[in-house]
Amino acid sequence: MFGNKELQDEILGSSSFEVYDFGVRNYDAALGRWMNLDPLAEQMRRHSPYNYAFNNPIYFIDPDGMAPQGLDDIIIWYKDKNGKDQKFTYTGNNGGAAPNNAYVKSVIDASNYNTKNGGGQSFKKIAENKNLKVNVAETEHCSTSSNNTIYWNSEGGTETDLGVVMSPATVLEHEADHTLSRVTNKEAHDNRSSVPDPNYSNKEEKRVINGSEQVTARANGEVKSHQVTRKNHYGHTVITNGSTSTIVNLQKTYNYYIKLSSLTPYDYTEQLKKYKPKK
Repeated sequence: MFGNKELQDEILGSSSFEVYDFGVRNYDAALGRWMNLDPLAEQMRRHSPYNYAFNNPIYFIDPDGMAPQGLDDIIIWYKDKNGKDQKFTYTGNNGGAAPNNAYVKSVIDASNYNTKNGGGQSFKKIAENKNLKVNVAETEHCSTSSNNTIYWNSEGGTETDLGVVMSPATVLEHEADHTLSRVTNKEAHDNRSSVPDPNYSNKEEKRVINGSEQVTARANGEVKSHQVTRKNHYGHTVITNGSTSTIVNLQKTYNYYIKLSSLTPYDYTEQLKKYKPKK
């Protein structure tokens, strides 16, 4: 047995052929190489199409022969050009192997932007924790998180009642903090979430808003060092010019609330009036 796969031992003439069938490809343990071309070779052009686990089997695994996976992965889900669900396993340092997809690129860009500026520690901790698997999935609505999945709008920032606009990158860190808390200590997370707070909805929101949200927003220059993004849980989605931008796109934000008005029973009159583009 190797990788929980049985040895396929065949005699071909005077030679024996010993490989392990991983499903997508056959693996030769003696050579440490796949015997078939990488089906995703076009996405990983820097590496030999026959290499196993980027030639780094201590850090990476390849459970089915399709693509190497790190032990501390973030799974980014996206739609391909045919509208089918696909996933990219992000290990924090393999951005060069990412598919040519705008959403995947936005997640990686936002993460790099946050950490480069000195924020984004929750998302970074998820990527570095070898016992965690967290999904990031695209949504056209406001960003949120549930269980081990972050639903992130790559253009969706948050505007607070103080007039502060947080970039989608900062929002990603906010939701990553919730998710990290949930998957590392669910009991404590649920306890905080169940305790009401008059200003922040609950104690978990208060923890995140006063913690990682402030650190990352300040690091990204969205508020000054002596300022805060908000003193409550109030905030509404605005569509920005990109994953790291705080510039509100009035037309896109107006269209966003037009669509929400048709889908939900909530009153968005205030937002529609505020973001209606001036002629």
